[in-house]
Amino acid sequence: LISDAGTLKRIDVSLVGGKNTPAFEAYTNSNQSANHATNVKIQGDVEVYDSDSDYDKDTNYRFTPTTAGKYFCYMHVSFNGAADREYYVGPNIRLNGTSVAGAQYTLDTNDGGDNAYSLYKVINCNGSSDYIEYYHYHHDYSASSSVNLLGINSSQLRTIIGAFRLIGA
Repeated sequence: LISDAGTLKRIDVSLVGGKNTPAFEAYTNSNQSANHATNVKIQGDVEVYDSDSDYDKDTNYRFTPTTAGKYFCYMHVSFNGAADREYYVGPNIRLNGTSVAGAQYTLDTNDGGDNAYSLYKVINCNGSSDYIEYYHYHHDYSASSSVNLLGINSSQLRTIIGAFRLIGA
């Protein structure tokens, strides 16, 4: 109820809010190897939730939202490599196979063996054929070695991907 010049009026709540769906979040159950100088698709193989069954956790590891709109897409990746190495890391989020969000991080030999980064982006999807995928890229300046994207550890989710539809955007 709201007051309008001393008169109480009802608010039509059907005009307010909505659902932030489709939405999903998934994580990697075990470590995933990522080769030197290669884009590796993050294989979120365990769903925390998938409101509309729009995320494929078994084969393509991609989110194909069935409702048109803007989606807040995010990823958090923990990885380990050799403690004495210098790495360039370039995570990216892709729409229909094309990178639409990316970042660059350089980790020097003082950063240690375990590191993490996050990346997020609002992406407009058509609700039928658009799909979103998440990738990790790294380059080892010292020895061209691979790293592990870290899976779950003692109930701690370390590599996570997800997205949800924004209301009113």
